[in-house]
Amino acid sequence: MNTLPMTKSFQVTAGEALAGRKPAPKSKALKAGEGVFVRVPATTSNLGPGFDAFGLALTLENEATFSAAETWHVEISGEGAGALPTDDSNLIAKACALGLKEWGSGLKARISCVNRIPLGRGLGSSAAAIVTGLAGAAALSGKNPGRDEMLALALRLEPHPDNLAACLWGSFTIAAPPHVVTLPWPETLRIVVAIPDFAVETAKARAILPKTITRDDAVHNIARAAVLAAALASESFLPAWALDDRLHQDHRAPLVRAWPAARDASIRAGALGAAISGSGPTLVAFTNSHAKEVGNALAAEFTKAGANARVLELGPAAGASWRKA
Repeated sequence: MNTLPMTKSFQVTAGEALAGRKPAPKSKALKAGEGVFVRVPATTSNLGPGFDAFGLALTLENEATFSAAETWHVEISGEGAGALPTDDSNLIAKACALGLKEWGSGLKARISCVNRIPLGRGLGSSAAAIVTGLAGAAALSGKNPGRDEMLALALRLEPHPDNLAACLWGSFTIAAPPHVVTLPWPETLRIVVAIPDFAVETAKARAILPKTITRDDAVHNIARAAVLAAALASESFLPAWALDDRLHQDHRAPLVRAWPAARDASIRAGALGAAISGSGPTLVAFTNSHAKEVGNALAAEFTKAGANARVLELGPAAGASWRKA
């Protein structure tokens, strides 16, 4: 597993998070029976060349309600219902317990979840679960930790920060430990995702990657990641080649099935570029005005590969929010 060094402090050094998602300060811990409402976005990561660094929050969101309780219990509706654990081994409960311990509380919680982010599809479901649990702990404990503190804590459960940073801060983020850069997303640039009916295990998708890379491939990705970030930050023309990658996408093609044919088809249909979302198998494409055509093209290539895909047109989302229910 590709791990990053732990740090106690992350600093936002450029840009600003999308407005409207700030936790309300609380002077004391909630009492039994008082509830906390949490909302967190799905995320896509890498965006082609920005491996383990680039992240984007999406307008597909999970919600959860927390209340102080005598024992841990998790209720789940939507994605993962009947499959995910409902006790303290649930990832949301684990993250909540970690946060409560870190912030000096001995509480446990009853957690009711509405899950819309599909599992194992490369849309940050584990990052969303971790951030949900930490946000619940922040409110239950009465603390108001900064998002930098929450990110450092989250890395104990998931060792790569790309999805976590985007889930916490929203919009487009670049995780460069110990820094997080946040940038606005161009208003006219729509995000089209094609979510197939099969899953890919993140561990398997990471294990398939080569242990070493060449200097040429490293330079290739550095240059394209720089062009991609500059184009997005300046709302300039986004060339398809700016999403090109040599570090992970082609290696993961056998797991994704429709790659790279779906990328090429989406560009012919009007996409400015496309990428594998996270470790896959979801594919993400970007367009200004051809969302329907691009979505149809992506879905058609999954059909050719023997899978069905659900297509969504999404926008950039705000980061995680939490408030008293």
